[in-house]
Amino acid sequence: MQPRCVNLEMNIRLWVNKRDSECKNGHDMSENHADQENRHLEARASWAKERLSLQLALNQMEQELDQCRADLRVERDQRSGIAGVGTEWDRERIQRLYGKYLWADSYRKALVYQKKYLLLLLGGFQDCEQTTLALIARMGVYPFPEDLQRGTRPC
Repeated sequence: MQPRCVNLEMNIRLWVNKRDSECKNGHDMSENHADQENRHLEARASWAKERLSLQLALNQMEQELDQCRADLRVERDQRSGIAGVGTEWDRERIQRLYGKYLWADSYRKALVYQKKYLLLLLGGFQDCEQTTLALIARMGVYPFPEDLQRGTRPC
């Protein structure tokens, strides 16, 4: 049995040869018009059937290809799991944990920096306050004893 494409090609050649011979014999083309139209319709129907069968075969092959890809993915994940690399889900989880670690480390470093800055700032204020109190003491001004007992500062 020959493939459909070859049969179709042979049918077309036979039709062309028959048409040529009819023209040579002087047959009227209008008489054969209905026969030709029937042949055209039959050819179109056979092409439609062939197209449908090829489309179904293509869909089936695409499904098989998807299945093979899924099987390959599963096999690859199993092999990587055996090798100790872990599955894709494990790698994503590790990435998330590493991201959280980096965020926490960055936050800790920022807090250390803020603490150093605040200690430096407070140290500067303490030095300034001691200098101011020494200057006031040299001027001969002292706080009232009642203010010292209440714990309030003079204004």
